[in-house]
Amino acid sequence: MPNARKTVRLQVFLTAGLALAMGTGATALNAYADPVYPSAGQVKAAHDADGAKAAQIATVEGRLKASKTRLQTVRSAAEAASERYNLARILLKERTDAAEAATLLAAKAQKTADVASDKLGQAAAATYRAGGSLAELEVFLSSKGPQEVLDRADAVHMLSDIRTRILQDATGTSAVAQGLRRQAAQAQAQRLAGAQLAETARSDAETQMASAAAETAKIQTEQDVMLAQLATLRNTTIALERQRQAGLQAEADRQAAAQARAAAQARAEADTRAANARAAAARAA
Repeated sequence: MPNARKTVRLQVFLTAGLALAMGTGATALNAYADPVYPSAGQVKAAHDADGAKAAQIATVEGRLKASKTRLQTVRSAAEAASERYNLARILLKERTDAAEAATLLAAKAQKTADVASDKLGQAAAATYRAGGSLAELEVFLSSKGPQEVLDRADAVHMLSDIRTRILQDATGTSAVAQGLRRQAAQAQAQRLAGAQLAETARSDAETQMASAAAETAKIQTEQDVMLAQLATLRNTTIALERQRQAGLQAEADRQAAAQARAAAQARAEADTRAANARAAAARAA
C-alpha cells in the first residue's frame, strides 16, 4: 500500500511539472513568436500624421507671411500718402511766399508809377497854364537881345527834356507795375492751386491712415490666431512663436537693408565711373 501511494504522488507531481513546463514553454514560445513593436501600419499612420502636421504648419506660416506682406503694403500706402501731404504743404509754403513777395513788388512798383504819373500830371497842368507851346515861342519874341534869346532857348530845351524824362518815367514805371501785377496774379493763382493740392493730399492721407489703422487691427487679430495655431502644432507657446516670428522678421529686415546698401553702393560706383568717363572724354576733346 505505501508503494502504491508513492507511485500515485509521483505521477501527480510529474503531471503537474509537465503541465507547468509546457505552460511556461508555450508562454515563451508565444512571446517569441509575437514580439511587441509598432506595426508597419502604425509607422505609416505616425508618418502620415507628422506629414499632415508639417503641412498644416507650412500652410499657417504661409498665411502668416502673406498677412505680414499685406500689413507692410497697407502701412507703406499710408506713409506714402502722408509724405505726399508733407510735400504739398512745403510746395504751398513756397508758393505762398512767392505770391506775397510778388504782390509786395507789384505794390511798390505801382507806388513808383503813381508818383511818376503825378509828376506828369503836374507838368501837363503847368504847360496848360502857360498856354502850351505858344508860351515857349513868347520867350523868343520878347527877348532883349541875342544872348537872352540863347539863354531862354536853353531853358526851354531844358524844360522840354525834363517833361520828356517825366513822361518816360511815368510810362516805364507804369509798364513795370503792370508786368509785376501780372506776375503777382500768376503767383496768387499758383498759390491757390497749391492750396487745393494740399487739401486733397491731406484728405487722402487721413483716409489712408484711417484705413491702415483698421486693416492693421484686423491683420494683427488674424496673426494672433495663426500664432496660436502654430503654438498648438509645434507644442510650444504663443510667446515663443511670437519671439520666433519677430526674429525671422528682424533677419528679413537685416537682409533687405543689406541689399539696399549694396544696391546704393553699386549705383554710386556706377555714377562715379560715368563721371570719370565724361571727365576723361572732356579732357581728350
